[in-house]
Amino acid sequence: KDIGSDPLQIGNYKIFATKVNHITASYSFTIVGPEGNALVYTGDTGPTEELWEMTKARKIKALIIEVALPDAMKDRAELTGHLTPSLFAKEVNKMTRIPEKIYISHIKPLFRKTIEEELNRLSGLPIEILRDDMVIMI
Repeated sequence: KDIGSDPLQIGNYKIFATKVNHITASYSFTIVGPEGNALVYTGDTGPTEELWEMTKARKIKALIIEVALPDAMKDRAELTGHLTPSLFAKEVNKMTRIPEKIYISHIKPLFRKTIEEELNRLSGLPIEILRDDMVIMI
């Protein structure tokens, strides 16, 4: 569910907040620039519908999304509101258009190698693991 019907306006940018599926309150943020290009950021989230509804009519250039647990922990991920590589792939396929770049965040360090291997098996998605020093231009 969206927080209010009006976006937050900062300069020429509009920011939309959308509630996502997590064990505690968590939101995604869609930042739309003056040219209509958008960046979607979601921290903790499990499978959701509202976020993808919000993005349908937008030109999403980049998506930052979590993949916290490996596929072997799918049940735990769904229970706590997180994504595994296979759940992530299902979520991205709910989008009208695949973004030019998808950045993966919030990988649990203990499972990093396994998650990276599972993500590498997904074909056709422009995935990159988010780094601390990364600058993203859209």
